[in-house]
Amino acid sequence: MARDPQLSPAAYFGAAMSILRDQGFEALTIQAMCERLGVTKGSFYHHFGGMADFVDGLMDHWESRETTDPFDQAEASRSSLARSRAIVAATLGLDHPAERAIRIWSGANPRVAETQRRVDQARELRVRRIWEEDGLDPVTATTAARMGLALVIGYQNRSTGFNPSDLEAALDELTDHFRRRIRATRA
Repeated sequence: MARDPQLSPAAYFGAAMSILRDQGFEALTIQAMCERLGVTKGSFYHHFGGMADFVDGLMDHWESRETTDPFDQAEASRSSLARSRAIVAATLGLDHPAERAIRIWSGANPRVAETQRRVDQARELRVRRIWEEDGLDPVTATTAARMGLALVIGYQNRSTGFNPSDLEAALDELTDHFRRRIRATRA
């Protein structure tokens, strides 16, 4: 295998997410990533000290790409309705099969579990803040955020497969329910 001098750690993270999506965490090995990228293991070790070091980097990458960045973009919207729509769009844009694999992996790897908990908490907190800005009281905003997170996790783990349009319809219904509640309290 010829080593690609332009290969970056991000390329390994992309290969890992692809393996997680296609085969699950059990298939995520140094060898599998190197084969997918067409490089030798030496290339991997040029960037990472070993699998534990790689997992640390992968989890940081995933947390930033799938939580921090999309929520920062959504929160930059001026209106609460635009923020809500941006959050739903970001949620639908998640790599749901890879997220499902990461959630399963979190049951076997404490580092992955720590990141999964942090990601869930960050998503809940940021959605709760948007609901509070929209006019929900803190308890109801927390409930709305938790219901949204539970919907996403549930849809990702359905045995019938993941259908983004089903999730979108469910999130829209949940959003409409709480928006009606806000309008009712303002009336």
